[in-house]
Amino acid sequence: MKNKGTILAILLIATQLILAQTADNRFSIGLNLVKNEYDGDYGSNIWNFQQKYYGGGITLAYYLNPSIDIGLQNTFGSYGYYESTENQFVGAKMDAVFFAHYKLNNGYILKSTNNFSPFVSLGIGLASYSLSNNASPWPTIITGYADLTVPIGVGFRYRITNSLAIQYQYLYNITSGDIHDQNRGTDFFGSAARPKFKTGNDAYGQHVFGLVLSLGTGEHAKKTPKNNDNPPTSQDTIIKTKKVVQASDSIDISNQSNKTKNSTMPPFSKKRYSEEKDETDKISELILQGVLFQPGSDIIEKGYFVSLDKLTSFLTDNLQSKLDILGHSDSFGDGNFNILLSQKRANAVKNYLVSKGVSVSQLNVKGCGVVEPIADNNTLVGRAKNRRVEFKIYFNMSASH
Repeated sequence: MKNKGTILAILLIATQLILAQTADNRFSIGLNLVKNEYDGDYGSNIWNFQQKYYGGGITLAYYLNPSIDIGLQNTFGSYGYYESTENQFVGAKMDAVFFAHYKLNNGYILKSTNNFSPFVSLGIGLASYSLSNNASPWPTIITGYADLTVPIGVGFRYRITNSLAIQYQYLYNITSGDIHDQNRGTDFFGSAARPKFKTGNDAYGQHVFGLVLSLGTGEHAKKTPKNNDNPPTSQDTIIKTKKVVQASDSIDISNQSNKTKNSTMPPFSKKRYSEEKDETDKISELILQGVLFQPGSDIIEKGYFVSLDKLTSFLTDNLQSKLDILGHSDSFGDGNFNILLSQKRANAVKNYLVSKGVSVSQLNVKGCGVVEPIADNNTLVGRAKNRRVEFKIYFNMSASH
């Protein structure tokens, strides 16, 4: 009971830590069906599906970065081994493990947008043992000692929807004990031990089948303001950006007369204002096309080079103008990775413009992640529109950010 209490206390404390870390909803909960396997002095039933020892469990996982998830897993159930009527044992086991998963669909090995997500796992934990209702009356397993365990394994998660996935992993648990089967010899029962099948401590394997519910989109997901419950449409974005251009224009003009005496810039005339405003409107229409990206990619496709080159000409001809470069992503993948990806997309456009001669001081970049969609992320076309870089231009003034 003391060992069970210790494990339950660890579970409670770790659960609170995980929940405290996930105020931004970057965690998932999994309900598991477990098949336990034994590898010890009696023999081995690893990957032996004729010997059936089942249990259940729960997993709490926290998204740390595109490559690493961490979390806590608790399993319970029966375990044992059967060779013959005389040579067999059955016990019950409960464990609590702190683990880390290294995910292969991290954007470096596999695309982050893959529905199929393989991973490798490593952890450390405690295992507590008790008598099973099916245990033979004699000899019984020793239950008074908890084992330190080190589970290593591999697995995969397959995403069914944005929030629901199925998961399988196989874990091989190395333990610190060698007394939780019936092969303990004269030290415990006054009878000769069975010949050892396995050198060293006992171990056990686990097939863990899980249904996983992911909660939230990432730490940068913000609540939509009450006065803007619906995401902006493409037309909304165009109108908003044109207003920024024209408002910035008029602000600069209104201040220009006060700056003329101390500035090398010539004063604005109505004709010049009209010409530059027309040019600004043209370039604003051009850059509002933005740049679209492939899933999981920050590579600018060649078809956008002409538009970006025209934008370059405008900025190099209007050195007082500023440009906000805003990167966005669709909602697939983990929230923090999407923030990084959207930032990389914005930086890719910035680097292209700088390589063509635009001053860095004219450019401001920001990764917005998934929080400002202009189309439905539940459709292929909508997600394609949301994987974008868009612009805000400030004519003859500093950018607002």
